[in-house]
Formats: sequence, C-alpha cells, structure tokens
Amino acid sequence: SGNARPTELRAALNCGPNKVSSDYVPLLDYCPELYDGQWHALKIPLKALCQKKDFDARNVYELRISAVTTKENKLSLFVDDIRFESPSSEKQ
Repeated sequence: SGNARPTELRAALNCGPNKVSSDYVPLLDYCPELYDGQWHALKIPLKALCQKKDFDARNVYELRISAVTTKENKLSLFVDDIRFESPSSEKQ
C-alpha cells in the first residue's frame, strides 16, 4: 500500500584513517514517530555509535543512513543541519 514503511532505517558513522565503521543504530529507537511525514530533531548519543574498540570519534568522515525498502514501501528521506555537539552545549 502507499502507507507501507521501510522495514528498517538505521545510521552509522565511519572514521579514519583506519576506516572503521560504527555499529548501526535503529533511528526509530530515537524517534518513534519518524514516519509521520513531519520534520524531527533526531538526537543520537555519540556513545551509541562508538561501541567498537577501534572507532575514533575524533576522525569521523561519513554518516551512513541505511533503509530497507521494497517496491511497496518506497522512502524519501530529507536530512538537514547535521552537527555534533557535546552534551554540555545542549539547551536545557
């Protein structure tokens, strides 16, 4: 149907110079209403992506977004204003 949703939507980071990828995290864990067609501020704690021993968060060069779709559940995803912030810089 036209309202079918991707079966999976997740994000990961890659870092250099050793080209290690973080584990993927499911985006719905951080925004359950993600598929409602509205803009959302999605905050993923960096520590959720930095579980691997060799992952170097100071040398991130790529954000990967992975979606599992079919002909019945096509996806348009718009991303804007990506940034990394320390927890102390967040507004209370």
